[in-house]
Amino acid sequence: LLFFIETSNFIIGGAATSWYYRHESPYAQASERYRKKHIGSVAYGAFMLSLLGLIRIIYEILVPQNGPDGTPSLLKRCCDCFCCLCANLFSWFTTGAFTIINIRGTNYCSSGAESFKLRVANITTSSVVGIVQAVDLFNKIFTLLVRLGITFLTVLIVDLLIKNVPTYTQSVQDSTLILIITAFVAFTISCFFISVYSDAIDAIYVTYLVDKERGDAKTECPADLRDFLD
Repeated sequence: LLFFIETSNFIIGGAATSWYYRHESPYAQASERYRKKHIGSVAYGAFMLSLLGLIRIIYEILVPQNGPDGTPSLLKRCCDCFCCLCANLFSWFTTGAFTIINIRGTNYCSSGAESFKLRVANITTSSVVGIVQAVDLFNKIFTLLVRLGITFLTVLIVDLLIKNVPTYTQSVQDSTLILIITAFVAFTISCFFISVYSDAIDAIYVTYLVDKERGDAKTECPADLRDFLD
């Protein structure tokens, strides 16, 4: 499952990169790069993600969940923060790595390291910081609203079907459990679909940093995006 998720992330990043450079058929080019050259890099990223998940499971088993008074212990809270930090850093590393791989064709580790250095080197640039903060805030609000909207509409449709279709009305006595399961499934699926937006934003940002470093950001960058950056 993780392999297919990372495959999707790689192709999304590749399509965003091809769009940035104004190539024809961005999705087809990204898919071709994946099939011919970079399945191994994606598999390695998926393996690292599964390894991180395994470490998290071991941690949940070994570390005491609550202290003597029944509240989470200090060690538990510190470990939770550390695990959350590691997960975010790994996601940051992997998304950037896939973008650099699509641009340069280098391996997973060196691509991730280059992406990480570019982000750190540009984190103090006022214009880039403003862009990142604005995009990140808008991204979080927008994706949350869309996910909740999809979930609400799905639950509403299922509820209307249960109440108005005779077959369902007669066979379903209490729709509460059905609606809860529907909401969970709808929200989960919406998370997968809406992540496309977030991954594309991040890939375009990393591509811009690559061009910015070599001085081509103003020539390669699409006109609409260039106006926004200016």
